[in-house]
Amino acid sequence: MKKNVIVLLALIVMASACKKEETVAPKPANSSEQPFSYLKVGNQWVYDFEYNGKIVDSLVTTIEAVDNDTFELKTFDMTRTEISYQFVEGDYIKQYKKGQTKEQAIRVTSKNPKVNDTWTVEGANQQNGVVYTIKEVDMEVVVPAGTFTCAKIEGVYPGGTKLITYIDKKYSVVKMDFISGAIPAIYKLRKVNF
Repeated sequence: MKKNVIVLLALIVMASACKKEETVAPKPANSSEQPFSYLKVGNQWVYDFEYNGKIVDSLVTTIEAVDNDTFELKTFDMTRTEISYQFVEGDYIKQYKKGQTKEQAIRVTSKNPKVNDTWTVEGANQQNGVVYTIKEVDMEVVVPAGTFTCAKIEGVYPGGTKLITYIDKKYSVVKMDFISGAIPAIYKLRKVNF
């Protein structure tokens, strides 16, 4: 379960959808008008991983490099490290994993998400894909890093497991709820370095 969440966080961490209300480092006045402006080498997100009401780990994602407008992301916790690549294509952020090609990239989100916008990320052999739907926009979310106004994106896996992601336009992923059973695994943004 934790590996799936790490991979999904890497897939989504650069997604965009809303704006933050104070408490994280100040940004230039025009940054909120430029979707995906957080795509910069050196930017880092630190998340608390909460399970059964207790913080049990931290997850860190850093943009390590850029090559021809493709950003390399390193995501790690106590047990593993994942490398992925993201780039902007038209109105979307797309992503592929280390070992894949850019042609295999999948859609992560759009610059201007709208309620009920839906897309599918196909599973192995183009079957049993994860269906993502934007459920809300302008939703207030409170995490250790502050209060954010986010889009809520729900991913539904075969078998009913859900990944609910709350995405801020200037800072990317703010919170993720991975629901697979009675106790959700929750990632909450603790801090950014930008």
